[in-house]
Amino acid sequence: MSRRYPGVFRQALEGTLTRHFDNLAQRARQTRAAGGVPMIASAAAFDDHVFLTQELLPLYVRGINRMRTSFLLLPPELLRMILDAAIWEDRKNLRKWFRYGHVCRDLRLVLLGMHELWAPVVFDWGNARASQEFLRRAWPVPIKVSMSRMESEEQFRLALGVLLRARSITLDEDTAIPEETALTAVVNILRQRPLPLLEKLNLGIIHSHETELDSPLLSADFPNLIAPRLRKLSLNNVFIPVDMSLLTHLRLYWSRPPIPAVDDADVFFDMLSRCGNLEELTLQTWLPFYEDLREIQAEDRRLTFPRLRYLNLRHDLQTILEFWNIISIPASAALDLDAAYGSEGDDGPDTLLEHTRLLSAFIANTQTGGASKISKIAVYRPGDLELEVHLGATEDGQPATPELASRPRHSSELSWDPRGEESPPSTFKFLIDKEMELPADLVEFLRCLCDTLKLRADSIDTLCLGLGEGYFSLAPDGDALHTMFPAVAELHPEHIDGADIKRLLDASSERGCHYYPNLQALHFSCSVPSEKYDTFVDVVERRAKYGGGTLRFVSVNGIKDIDEEYELDKEAPHLDRFKDIEPHVQFDVYKRK
Repeated sequence: MSRRYPGVFRQALEGTLTRHFDNLAQRARQTRAAGGVPMIASAAAFDDHVFLTQELLPLYVRGINRMRTSFLLLPPELLRMILDAAIWEDRKNLRKWFRYGHVCRDLRLVLLGMHELWAPVVFDWGNARASQEFLRRAWPVPIKVSMSRMESEEQFRLALGVLLRARSITLDEDTAIPEETALTAVVNILRQRPLPLLEKLNLGIIHSHETELDSPLLSADFPNLIAPRLRKLSLNNVFIPVDMSLLTHLRLYWSRPPIPAVDDADVFFDMLSRCGNLEELTLQTWLPFYEDLREIQAEDRRLTFPRLRYLNLRHDLQTILEFWNIISIPASAALDLDAAYGSEGDDGPDTLLEHTRLLSAFIANTQTGGASKISKIAVYRPGDLELEVHLGATEDGQPATPELASRPRHSSELSWDPRGEESPPSTFKFLIDKEMELPADLVEFLRCLCDTLKLRADSIDTLCLGLGEGYFSLAPDGDALHTMFPAVAELHPEHIDGADIKRLLDASSERGCHYYPNLQALHFSCSVPSEKYDTFVDVVERRAKYGGGTLRFVSVNGIKDIDEEYELDKEAPHLDRFKDIEPHVQFDVYKRK
């Protein structure tokens, strides 16, 4: 045994093994004296090996680790729950563990020793009274400084005092200090010394009209901040020079159009030309005039972002198209275009179709190998004059085909939630400020969209419709919306009333069988009052019985008025009726108050 480590454990283990080998040798001598073969039974040797490697040594390692860190005092299930709560940015789920720490000694030891746990919550607006205590618990760990919604100058001064040890800095909402004063104080401190720990910087002024255009907060003439680890930068109505080549995430917001944030297109081009490592880029009304972008294109200059995964642009469509002509990004990048800003001209359907046809410029990002990869469509009307569309790709990005669309569904959960906060961005999302007056206008728009982007209607397997009342009309000449995508396996309608549900799903009629014949999962986000549950259950039952047996999952996310009581006794019988169909269909019913 090695003598380099004269520890107590080495001495004890060496002595134990020596005595064990002496005993084995004695047994071997006795066997030889009796005329037998002096061998140790292989089973006994194997048992010794298993005990040493699988029991004794792991037991010793666990004991040492428990003395080194209090984490391992907790059951693995509890530790996993704490760590799951700790990884989220807002840390909301950690608050209950703060309370439990006062009643459980082992848990308290763990929490007090988790300096990484306290660092992000020091300046949480809900912890204002305990900021000093949380700061002490954070120890020397780089902290997250959020100066939004601060209610006292004292807390703001405390935040200024620790900026140089911050991992993340955020100032983008009202504080106890006037916005420009607060932002100037923060920027002055950041410019004084290097920031070796800073990874994320989010600064902004909401009321930008109070800031003069020649303000130092808008000037690019200052030297770069020295922040070698800075990767994420978000600026709202301000500009702070940094080394742009380090950034992986850049978000620039400007709320004072038509005056551009940068009046010199060459300066804008030079700035972005240094952003070769970007993975996400957001420019909201930050683009120069489209005439200036056109001149850059005429000079055959291009911006290249080889690692970009997400591009978000908010501007009028003409300016967006001119910018698109001077950039090169991977075809796999997700696009989020808000072209509702600055729209001009008539709001009629013809203008909507003209705008839709211009989207052909982005077709490469909806295809793979020259074929469409779009298998999901969502259409919403967030306002009377707005149309929001999400296009989602197949799970592995391969071309969308009828064979993929017909694959069996195995989960009652939504497979695609384009508006979900935790959902990945859609392959292509766009917002257009154009009005649709009739359901027929929607059908015409969808047909134009499919033609423009070469989408295969027989390969669309998921359809989400949040259009408001009147768009699910099933008049004899107005049901094309529900027959144009025959392969839909998952349907998510919003704001649909009971009568429309009945007409749409009643497969007991010859006509009803034509609507979504391959439907497997149905997810409603709409109000279903108790008195209308009978109609709803009847329709689902007939679809399950006469619809070819394809329907397997139904979920209802009922939205009730905030002052309406949840009358469980009235709804229980209807829920029991759901269960009667469950050999064929699984139901999930959610309530929101």
